[in-house]
Amino acid sequence: MILGPPSSNASILLRALSSPSDLQLSETSQLDYGLLPQSTVTRSRSPFRRTKGAGALRSEVVYMGEHDVHFATLSLKASMLPGSRAKTPRVRPEGWSRKEWAERKLLSLVDSLGLSHALGTKVGSPLVRGLSGGERKRASIVEALLTRASVLLLDGPTNGLDSSTALSMLSFLRSWAKDGKRSLVSTAPHIADPLYNQFDKVLVLSSRGRSIFFGKASDAQAYFEAVGLGFSRCLASGEGIAEFLVGCVEGRGNDLELERAWRSEEHTSELQSQ
Repeated sequence: MILGPPSSNASILLRALSSPSDLQLSETSQLDYGLLPQSTVTRSRSPFRRTKGAGALRSEVVYMGEHDVHFATLSLKASMLPGSRAKTPRVRPEGWSRKEWAERKLLSLVDSLGLSHALGTKVGSPLVRGLSGGERKRASIVEALLTRASVLLLDGPTNGLDSSTALSMLSFLRSWAKDGKRSLVSTAPHIADPLYNQFDKVLVLSSRGRSIFFGKASDAQAYFEAVGLGFSRCLASGEGIAEFLVGCVEGRGNDLELERAWRSEEHTSELQSQ
């Protein structure tokens, strides 16, 4: 999970991880996917100037933006089924046909995210009556999961969801990532503790967009309270961990101190070992 105040541009960092062709990294930046270079994910701007291997794994890294973009007048099933058919594997269990596999996969995901009742409902939009805002958000999640990506980048997946639905969805996504040995990266500012605890690691950004913590989500609070700048989580007011972490930097003008503390030899070695 990536946390930071609005000026940290956490959403832009998340999108940059998908290596879009219209968001160029600076010459001093480096992006890779384990043993794979950035070029294997970046899609060439021109189909006539394509180097060998470029974009070969583009479909393995999928980014879902904050805004839900769908064909408003199509039903949920009609909107999602073409994507499911496009990602049907060659080898299917029990001799299923492509059509049968696509429909079963879609129904499975829709059921897991609590949208089975809405398969025949128009997706809708602010101008077209259909799914609620929270249901459209979950429909976007279904669409992203149907890509069968290895790395899924979600910008604000809990926006518009009540706490119970958000917890159920994140719990499912956590199981989906662990069972399939996939990676899930998300921005989710000001979330409640039960939602925060669904994430294994957290990256906290300063107001300038630089790292001031990266490690186990369970260690973040203790790090900031021990950094020596007088931070203390206010349990009496019900302050959540994510709220506390963002509050340590937002509007305080202490970016340099926090960045300097994180770049210290001790914490740099911890980062390199993660």
